[in-house]
Amino acid sequence: MISTRYLTTQFGSRYLGSSRIAIPDFLPTRAEIVDGQPALRKDTLYLCTQEDVIEDRIPECDGQTVLLICGCGQGFKASLIPEECVGLMLSCPLTEALNFTLRLSGIETDYTDRLQMLIAGGGNAHQFVSEIAMIAGGDTILLDEKLRVIFTSELRLGGLLKTSLSKDGQIPVKLAEDLLLNPHRYKGNVGVSTFNQYGTSVFATRSTSPEGMSVTLLLEIPSKPGMDVFGLMNNVHRMMKNWLFSGGFDSVTKIYTSFQKCWDKIRLGDAANNSELRDIFAKLPHPIKGDICIAGMTLPAGRNIPFNYILAKLRNMDPDVNVAVDKNDIVMVLPHRLIQTGVRSTAFEQNENLSELLEDFDACLMYGNYTRKPSHIKDVFYLTKKALVIARRIDPDRRIFFYEDFASYCAIDIAAQNYLRADIKQDAYMLINPAVLDLAIHDKETGDDLRDVLFYYLTCERNVKKTAETMHMHRNTVLNKLKKIEGMIDVDLEDYQLRQRLIFSSQFIKYYENVLEMPLPIRGDQDA
Repeated sequence: MISTRYLTTQFGSRYLGSSRIAIPDFLPTRAEIVDGQPALRKDTLYLCTQEDVIEDRIPECDGQTVLLICGCGQGFKASLIPEECVGLMLSCPLTEALNFTLRLSGIETDYTDRLQMLIAGGGNAHQFVSEIAMIAGGDTILLDEKLRVIFTSELRLGGLLKTSLSKDGQIPVKLAEDLLLNPHRYKGNVGVSTFNQYGTSVFATRSTSPEGMSVTLLLEIPSKPGMDVFGLMNNVHRMMKNWLFSGGFDSVTKIYTSFQKCWDKIRLGDAANNSELRDIFAKLPHPIKGDICIAGMTLPAGRNIPFNYILAKLRNMDPDVNVAVDKNDIVMVLPHRLIQTGVRSTAFEQNENLSELLEDFDACLMYGNYTRKPSHIKDVFYLTKKALVIARRIDPDRRIFFYEDFASYCAIDIAAQNYLRADIKQDAYMLINPAVLDLAIHDKETGDDLRDVLFYYLTCERNVKKTAETMHMHRNTVLNKLKKIEGMIDVDLEDYQLRQRLIFSSQFIKYYENVLEMPLPIRGDQDA
């Protein structure tokens, strides 16, 4: 399927002109030679020679017929072409034009077949959008009737769409007016605008359902594309109309809204029964099975957060993730395959797209705990949020955290808060082992790091080499500091329970200073 606009571009210098303006969105389904035809059908591309036109051997045709007239000289007059059809005048021979046209038709048929096969295979709207981006070598965005992002491709070009969306997550009003609201910009079903400052062209096609709902697809590609973009977008228009709206507008946004509705029921306590929730989870577009892995993303308050765009980007990173909005946070239920420690670390901690998204919106994410009971999902998420608050205060330079690294601090938080609410002196550091407190006060007064050395030495199972690697120190430096610690405190590190308490005390001090934001006592205060 190739458009007449694409043909005129591809034939280059061999194209001499046309009898009248060629309809850019005309998409012939096949190409044939005029000779021997009783009549010319619509939606078919016909090829003939200059002599066929001069000798009036063109059969009867209608207004949707396109002729490629081959072998035309400079003196050939367009007025000879029948008024019922559009004639494109070419200087090349008939055989060359036929082979060239068939080759182009094969290319266009290939990408059309790819989209149709995706639909036949049960592909969802997100896969549909990504496939279009891959075919065209560009970026795509699918918008709802209010121009809010439903799905996006990876936005690799870094041009107009990405620059605009990174600011507010929605299509700017000016861009919407240029592409969608000015009818004269449309060629058939496709609107186009070229943005020279970005070196790209943005194509748009909008399909409307019988209920009046609309979906708009934007495609951004480099200027002067080497493919029939109008033909592609017209195919996309028909497919969106026939496929995305075949089950009503819900068929477009099912993946976008289904888990949100499920989460709202869980949050409000409308579905607390495990068997009921398992049944709901099984019917989601991305079913939740087995252990339920939770992640939480927190965004700063007081900002206009483009949640639609952020959710779309999270789906792009892993299309099997279930995402929903919870006030100013995002809850994520991750695929079961990401439970394994090694896999999840690679998928999240080293994901450049995720890091960029978090940086753009000053957000943080914690890969939380998991549960086997669906009714516990809300509690696990709120525990994940609590752990994320603590983690950000303890390590403010990071944006991606793991619950396992901060589970102890959550337990410390519960103990400390209960202690501070008790009717006793408000000195939470009294829960700390005195030896560790002495090291912490020494470090505060001298700038040393003896408490950290003891902590990492114990958590590294008293392995000096591993401690040195963890703290980026020389092995001899660690040994010297350990000797200094032995001279300052009198503890038996062979005692397992004491080692556990020393680790706990070291974590408690970090919690005390960074989360409670309370200063440690100076020397003399402890005896007051």
